[in-house]
Amino acid sequence: MANPADPTPAADKAAESTPTAATPEKPSDSYVQSFARGLSVIRAFNAEHPAQTLTEIAQASGLTRAGARRILLTLVGLGYVRPTAGCFG
Repeated sequence: MANPADPTPAADKAAESTPTAATPEKPSDSYVQSFARGLSVIRAFNAEHPAQTLTEIAQASGLTRAGARRILLTLVGLGYVRPTAGCFG
């Protein structure tokens, strides 16, 4: 229900609360934060950045270096990423 004292149009409010790719909806019972963090590390790699340092991956994924390192080491153990000369790729 609209608040007559609030001058913000309802469409603007809906746009503000609509989740985007950068801020996905996080349902409390079904959202797996660690999985989402792992995917953010995987998304840090692309054609322009096939190999990166730990710091670059942490910055690109929005994680701490420690968090990114743990995920990278898991991905290495599973065979998805290879460590090479101070980089991961």
